[in-house]
Amino acid sequence: MTGPEGTGGTAQDRALGFVQEVLGLAEPEGVMVNKFVILAEGMDSDGRRAFYSLTNPGATAWDMVGLLQYGLQRQQAREFVDDLGASGDGD
Repeated sequence: MTGPEGTGGTAQDRALGFVQEVLGLAEPEGVMVNKFVILAEGMDSDGRRAFYSLTNPGATAWDMVGLLQYGLQRQQAREFVDDLGASGDGD
């Protein structure tokens, strides 16, 4: 992430810096990421899938559920708007 594995604090601390960097929210912008959820699915050579997640330091389950729900609703709204545009029924 922001440094070699095992350096620069916990995985959550390194992920926080990485998220801030990827989103372009460096300090000059005056925005600091305080909550995040990273989700990943992995698959081994036998085809077994596993689900992984990483959250900000001190994250509560309630905060993470809220972030995930908000993200899901935004994605569903984008798809709805895209579908309206594709069907020509946007009037």
